[in-house]
Amino acid sequence: MESHENRPSNPLPWRCFGFEDACKSNGYLSIPKDLADIMYHLDREGTEQDLESAESRRLAVDCVIREAIASAGISGVNISDRAAKEFLRSGRAPMGGEERLLAGMVKSMEEMEEVRELSPAMLGKLNGLILRDAGKERDLSGETEAAARTEELCGLANGGSGGAFIHPFVRAAAVHYWLLRERPFADANGRMGRLLQSWLLRREGYSLFRYLPVSAEIQETRDEYPGVSGRRDPGELAEFVRFSAKVIRNSWERWRNDMEAREERMRNLMRSGGGFAALNPRQQAVVEHALRNPGTTYQIRCHQYCHGVTHQTARDDLFGLADRGLMKIGKDGREYRFTAVDDIKPQLQSAEKRVRRPAVIEEETLPTSLL
Repeated sequence: MESHENRPSNPLPWRCFGFEDACKSNGYLSIPKDLADIMYHLDREGTEQDLESAESRRLAVDCVIREAIASAGISGVNISDRAAKEFLRSGRAPMGGEERLLAGMVKSMEEMEEVRELSPAMLGKLNGLILRDAGKERDLSGETEAAARTEELCGLANGGSGGAFIHPFVRAAAVHYWLLRERPFADANGRMGRLLQSWLLRREGYSLFRYLPVSAEIQETRDEYPGVSGRRDPGELAEFVRFSAKVIRNSWERWRNDMEAREERMRNLMRSGGGFAALNPRQQAVVEHALRNPGTTYQIRCHQYCHGVTHQTARDDLFGLADRGLMKIGKDGREYRFTAVDDIKPQLQSAEKRVRRPAVIEEETLPTSLL
């Protein structure tokens, strides 16, 4: 990202973050240049990531899945990426503690999409959803100090700042930090903090965070995840805000590079002629993925979930690829599974010229799509 040289470095009052007793010098936090840069670019570009609807849905689903897996992994959930993605895309009921925690993360993210303001009650519900134990969330009403601090967090998340402007990025990082510092719940405080940080930025109009699995970047640099002492230390908060800026900058750059690489692959496929251009965007996404991931199989309900279409539309998409000779059809019990033919590239060249229904093959052990 380019630097914006002439941007003022506005200070933020510590009292906005509950540090009245720990203010340094004049009680203000200066904004370092690297942090000012990320805020500038978020304001300039982070609200303009409205993609074409089919692509937007696919990327948003991918973000939810990757975010759930990474956030659970940071918290010590022991499950492989492949197994986790297979479960989350399958739509089946969770089996075992790891799958219940993953399902809880996804459910909590979906729940937060409808929330506009945070409250102590919503925090408790969110904690219950993450832990898949909604009837036993911690009741804060009888704990005066904890309840007051939770009210303070909700006020900060909802925009309260004692009359001072706080950039949404700094506000979101402070909310994340607050949960790590105060730990109002017995478990899942870190997961809640990471979830609320992204939620707050989406709520403030930064559509970019529909597609950035920020926890995946944190997982990559977890050795740098700042320690939180539990004390009201302004220096610790400042370090955490800067760490959040680095994580978001790296995640954004990785996402942008991935998008550019995918767009180039799609352009090359379009230029190659044959039947690719005749496919609909969802089918093109499957073919592009299959070319990069030989041996992957695709299920109707997974395709339906990833692209936000009806079961019949998803079925027509995958059987349409089979009719063009691009997919083999297998069955696992009553469920159809589709896998790309071994010679999919030459088949793709002639796919627009011949349509046939390949014979059904029986296959029990093919991996689930990782689209």
